[in-house]
Amino acid sequence: MRSESLPFAQWPAAVRRCARAPALVVATLLLAACVPAATPLWPTLTGEPVAGETIAGAGGWPAPLALGNQRFQPPAPALGPPSGSAAGNRLRPIEADLAALNRAIVGADRRLQQLRGEARARADAYLAVAGPIERGLRAGAAPNDPALEQRLRQAGFVLGRLAALAPQWDALVGRVTRERATASSVVATAAAVDTTGGTGADERRRLSLARAARGSAATANALAATLVEDRRAVDEFLAAERAMLEILALGVAEGEAFGSSLAGLAAGAPATAPPPPRPGDPPLVTIRFRDESVRYHQPLYRAARLALERRADVVFTVVAVTPPGLEGGAAQADAVARSLAEMGVPAGQTAVIGWADPAATEAEIQVHVR
Repeated sequence: MRSESLPFAQWPAAVRRCARAPALVVATLLLAACVPAATPLWPTLTGEPVAGETIAGAGGWPAPLALGNQRFQPPAPALGPPSGSAAGNRLRPIEADLAALNRAIVGADRRLQQLRGEARARADAYLAVAGPIERGLRAGAAPNDPALEQRLRQAGFVLGRLAALAPQWDALVGRVTRERATASSVVATAAAVDTTGGTGADERRRLSLARAARGSAATANALAATLVEDRRAVDEFLAAERAMLEILALGVAEGEAFGSSLAGLAAGAPATAPPPPRPGDPPLVTIRFRDESVRYHQPLYRAARLALERRADVVFTVVAVTPPGLEGGAAQADAVARSLAEMGVPAGQTAVIGWADPAATEAEIQVHVR
């Protein structure tokens, strides 16, 4: 079933308005009876977006960089005065190693807090630059507004300053990894040292050292785990905001606000590639480029978002449909595929093909989902 097979009077009002426009974009409304039972996915749209419609909300954006606030202080051993015995003297290197380990953990914690502060400050600086871009688009900015283009470039630069902290995070991870190894060594040494021939105070001192070493090792392990979590949070923030900058760039070019990137909804290509669509299969969106002013991005964004919300690993196939004997459409299909990428759809979830359709009366771009 093709969307235009319905009598015009039966089309939804929004689609009729869109069809009367010189630049035609149709997001197809399907009834359940129109969908073959074997179709893996077919989102039934509940409303039809029209060119120029603004998507409400930006999915909670902007959101600050979420890092932990834990502090890591190793326990201090409760040691009495040294006995001066031979057994007591064997404990002294362990005491020195444990003291050095604890100083290293305290220093690593101090560096973690510094990095957190720098990362939060740079993330906040980025959001302070990027946030007004979205607000400017919602206020009705013209396409390619110079002020928004400048702010977009600035946002990319400031976000890059956050990414530039990566080597320092990695250096701290390596540093704490070494301290974990040291902690394990101190624990093993404290447990194995022989206090035979010493006093009862020597044995109590050894047990205290062993407990403190285990506590320091646990602190080092917790610090290492938190470092990994914080680094992951930074990486996820960077990935999300790079995707957001892509869709903001599209919005600045078009003079439209889209909302949040679709990257957060997409799960990547399915493990098994779905079969390609065939001529006659109903498209999710049909775009007819009747002039250079076609504005298809909002309907495409809304339809793609609905499809991804229905199933995160859906594959979009962009089809250049041409009547027999007519060439062209490949460049327009590539442009639509690029738009999906800018909206956040991963490359593995998009394909581009072409058909010569005997039933077609004019060239058009169809977007199918599987």
